[in-house]
Amino acid sequence: MTTASAAPPAKTGTAGFLALAAIAALIWSVVSLPGMIKEVAPHFGAKVLPEDWGFVGGTILGSSVVIIMIVWLILFFGFVRSRAAERAPMHLLVIALVVLGANIGGIMLARSLAHGDDAQGRIAMHEFQTLLNTVARADPDHPPAIDLRPKATGDAGVLEAAIRRMMSDVLADRSNYHRELAAIGLSQSLSPAGLASDPGLRHTQATILQARQIVAKYRALNDQRIADARKAVEASSISLSMKAGFNEGLDKALAQRGDVREHIWDLESKILDEYAALANDLAHARGHWARHGGALAFADGHDLTAFNVHIAKIKLMSQEERDAQAQVLNQVQDEATQAAGR
Repeated sequence: MTTASAAPPAKTGTAGFLALAAIAALIWSVVSLPGMIKEVAPHFGAKVLPEDWGFVGGTILGSSVVIIMIVWLILFFGFVRSRAAERAPMHLLVIALVVLGANIGGIMLARSLAHGDDAQGRIAMHEFQTLLNTVARADPDHPPAIDLRPKATGDAGVLEAAIRRMMSDVLADRSNYHRELAAIGLSQSLSPAGLASDPGLRHTQATILQARQIVAKYRALNDQRIADARKAVEASSISLSMKAGFNEGLDKALAQRGDVREHIWDLESKILDEYAALANDLAHARGHWARHGGALAFADGHDLTAFNVHIAKIKLMSQEERDAQAQVLNQVQDEATQAAGR
């Protein structure tokens, strides 16, 4: 009697199934990376302590093990066990290398990019402080040209470009503001010679009205420049978090200096109001008045007193405006000094 032994089952290839499993594991790892990066980001500062590395390593391992085991179990029990079970350890190793490589590489790349962004952010911040100092010190009649090309790159460069554009526009607006006031002859109209040569002060009052319209125009334009900068950043391709950071920083700066800015514009309007009241009193003076050298001479004491009160108020508000401008300049210089020391 002869006995025949059954032939072992023929082994079939599993490389295709392994490749599909590795691709699935890679996709799963990439999809889960943003959440993991967000979790470990606080531990990846400029100086990473041993406990930080421990947390990052534990997070990577914990996330990776879940993906590795689920993908490998599906591969083994669904496709490999009946074909070549002895290849399971090799399959597990390949999947583990794919998942760990993707997770570690992704997190290290994110850390590198974040540090690069920090460096570019510092460059942009330095340029911003320099621009503020330039604008604060600029001669309105001869404003300096601002280079619109950013020094920083990436998202920080986009923000710097928006700030450079806004600062350039602000300088141009301030120059045009002074030019338009000069074009209507405001200073000449309010001088002793101008007042004395204007019977009834109608031309003077009309000039003051034009000046009020110019103040209102450039006050609104100042607010518009800020809104334009927000729109430019919002329309850019930078991340949502950086857009939010820009708006937060802009809001903070406006909160710190906005009151001073509004106060300066208020003073511009109040000074014109006082000149209008002065012209009205001159137009309805009790007695005769005329130019005498570089001043006005009054025949009536009441008219003289009223005129001097107006002039005193105008001088006081003008000094208050200069003090407010000096306050802004000092703030900018202090911030520039602090930024340089960082």
